[in-house]
Amino acid sequence: MGGIWAKNIWKKNALECFLIFGCIFMSPVVILNSSFWAQCDSIYCFFCIVTLYLLFQKKYWLAMFFWGAAFSFKLQAVFILPMIMLMYIKNKDFPLKKFVGSIVSIVCLALPGILNGRNILDILKIYFGQVSGDADSIFYNYPGICNIFINADSVSDNRMYIKSLCLILAFCVLGMFCVWVIYQKIEFTSYTFTFTAFILTYTAV
Repeated sequence: MGGIWAKNIWKKNALECFLIFGCIFMSPVVILNSSFWAQCDSIYCFFCIVTLYLLFQKKYWLAMFFWGAAFSFKLQAVFILPMIMLMYIKNKDFPLKKFVGSIVSIVCLALPGILNGRNILDILKIYFGQVSGDADSIFYNYPGICNIFINADSVSDNRMYIKSLCLILAFCVLGMFCVWVIYQKIEFTSYTFTFTAFILTYTAV
């Protein structure tokens, strides 16, 4: 998908697209994620990149459908939600009803479980359970800002208080950046769209 992005959005030549694909494919993070950590983050990441690609193409319903697919595979798909919301606020041709695409995708992918007796609400309950536990659930050893304030020696009540403050800080920083983009009336070219998506996603992480 990185090669397709480079070809159709950045207008790179075939060799450059191949090199970009190679850099992603051989990235130590990608290799360690699957071979050492036994994860499959490439699946939901693929759907997230497709979502952003389709947003840039202004194919909003399809974009939301693929975002729903990403969300079905892993909660971390919410990291691109700030970019989606910025696109919704900034672009007048992005109606709220297009978000139904994500619900359709989530329900479709949940059908095997539903047909075997699971409640569709269980999908959301699983994710709420992941984030409503101890303060460590906000980062799980990821080297983010929260690690500076939360450690194993912290009192439990203080840890949950710091977790809430970190969430508020994230919302404030993301909100201020989005307001700045809108206030500056920045047009989304291939570069500014990619850069904005990167900044918002990495800040959310």
